[in-house]
Amino acid sequence: MSQSTKDTLRQAFDHITVAPELDNTIRRSIARASSRRRLQGVLKKSLLSVAAAFLIFAVGVNSLPALGNTMEGIPVLGRLVSALRLDRMETGGQITDGLHVGPLTFSRDTITLNFTTGNSLAETAPWYKVTEHTHPSSLIVEVHGVRGLHPSAINPNFAGHAYIKEMYRSVILDDSALRFVIVFNQPVETVVRELTSPAALQIVLSAAPSPSAASVYAVRTYSQTSRGSAGELEENIRAALEWQGEGVRILRDAQGGYMAEAGLFATETAAQEFVTKLRAAGLGDTALTIERRGPNDIPLHLRP
Repeated sequence: MSQSTKDTLRQAFDHITVAPELDNTIRRSIARASSRRRLQGVLKKSLLSVAAAFLIFAVGVNSLPALGNTMEGIPVLGRLVSALRLDRMETGGQITDGLHVGPLTFSRDTITLNFTTGNSLAETAPWYKVTEHTHPSSLIVEVHGVRGLHPSAINPNFAGHAYIKEMYRSVILDDSALRFVIVFNQPVETVVRELTSPAALQIVLSAAPSPSAASVYAVRTYSQTSRGSAGELEENIRAALEWQGEGVRILRDAQGGYMAEAGLFATETAAQEFVTKLRAAGLGDTALTIERRGPNDIPLHLRP
């Protein structure tokens, strides 16, 4: 390693910021310690471990120019607020207004959504909801208290990705909220991580056991040419269900159109009974249809 590289690493280490939580922990440890010499030994070993870890990381990046270039411009990760394995739905964040979503970055197993305010990184993540769905395997990510979208989050290219087939912006009839759909090419397990200072939402993916290959019957609208039309149909369905329908969602079909889906059912008979219920609840003028769909199938483009 050259002398200039060593000097750079030494300067970086000198500027490491120790979180307040660590300072408080050290103070409590000092109060409880029976031997100041023993405590100093522990602290010395801890700092040496930090230095060694930083050195290994820096040398690794220095030896992989492509990785170093990829990391340029990516904000440093903040402190962890929560990390929860997704079980149907998770929510978090704080009430905010005026944040922008993005930039978006991703690796083989992690999607990171940062948040900005003006020209600065936001400190706290906005209120969010992440919901998992099947047929196809997908996540719906909804964030509130936001007003703009970074270009990197509009049409990210996941070609060749190990888990992700596509990600696209859905529609939500709220000018201070954004909704995204992430479609997977195989079943996944998901951990949702919220970070602060700076704020970020991370979705960490890993392979999951393949579920039953059984098809289901989707109660849905016909395909719409615009997201706005699909959004209005979704609102009508939710109102008919008295805002209780957890399975209601908007998906993009195989030809780029959009449709609102009311629910998935194991049999065609159950799906037809649900259609009858929706029409009796006030959706008589809304054209609904039933589509048989496999576990990894993208919805068909259906017209009346």
